Amino acid sequence: MISENSVKCYICEQYIVDGNTYDEHIILNALGGRLHSKNLFCRQCAPLFDKIDAELAKQFNPLANLLNVKRHRGQPQPIQAKIVNSGEQIYIDCVGKIRRLKPTINHEKNGRLRITTGGNENKLKEILNGLKRRNPTLDINKELKSAVKSKSSLDTQIKFHFEVSSDTIYRAICKIAMNFYVYSTREYSHINHLIPYLKGEEAIDCVKICDSIYEFFPFSLTRGEVFHSLIVRGDSEEKILYGVVQMFSTFQYIVLLSKRYEGQGFSDSYCFDLTKRIQHRPFLEIPYISKSLILEILGQQLCPSSHFKTRINDLAKFIQIHQHSARLS
Repeated sequence: MISENSVKCYICEQYIVDGNTYDEHIILNALGGRLHSKNLFCRQCAPLFDKIDAELAKQFNPLANLLNVKRHRGQPQPIQAKIVNSGEQIYIDCVGKIRRLKPTINHEKNGRLRITTGGNENKLKEILNGLKRRNPTLDINKELKSAVKSKSSLDTQIKFHFEVSSDTIYRAICKIAMNFYVYSTREYSHINHLIPYLKGEEAIDCVKICDSIYEFFPFSLTRGEVFHSLIVRGDSEEKILYGVVQMFSTFQYIVLLSKRYEGQGFSDSYCFDLTKRIQHRPFLEIPYISKSLILEILGQQLCPSSHFKTRINDLAKFIQIHQHSARLS
């Protein structure tokens, strides 16, 4: 039943009514997001964005898992990484403990084998059977009983790969900014031109990851805090509507929602503390970002700068400290 307080899905503009509601997380719950609304999408339109949401979750999940970020459903899973010196593939859990993908077998001076178990016991038996063919006196059962589990912890000599600037990621980031704008204003006429971009039907240059020399948010990692943060602002003088999305206090995106904005001037912000699980809204004084600066950022070629590398290293240090505290607690 449609009432005077009913709202429309900003994708298809059909009224959202009982039986057609969808609880949309503005920042993915898989990445720890808590801010959500049933007044954005209808149930039919929400699946249109499953692909871009899944890609955003896939790429940033290693960080969410290493920080032991809480979700409404599911538990943080170990992530696959590689030891730099040896190239060995490993799993790292949310407190930094390492589990090997493959068992290792080393010959000690006393003639015994030192076996470190990995994730595949069948692989270990296969290796031992191969050794037994060359050494018939080898007691496989005895060697299996002597196997030890690895108790290695995360150090700085591991690496894993994730993408932060693909077209799919950019569309997912754009959806976050659009969702927050509609959530803040209950208005969508100024952003509906971006819907074909969200759907992957048009290519629009409206999102770009920013170099950390542009400090749009207070730097929190050195204070022992890691945030997901959002800004949305409409400037009636410059006729521009934009958003800024920052993930894990590190990856900062500018989103040009409209360069022909005809609405009222307004601003809103939001922050979620991932480790303390505290929401703040409004979060901060919105910085002034000129139209010329936004267009400059959108036109820049992506190249890792020393500022960006420093920010990544700061996040890695934060994760190490956070995991060390978790192991002690």
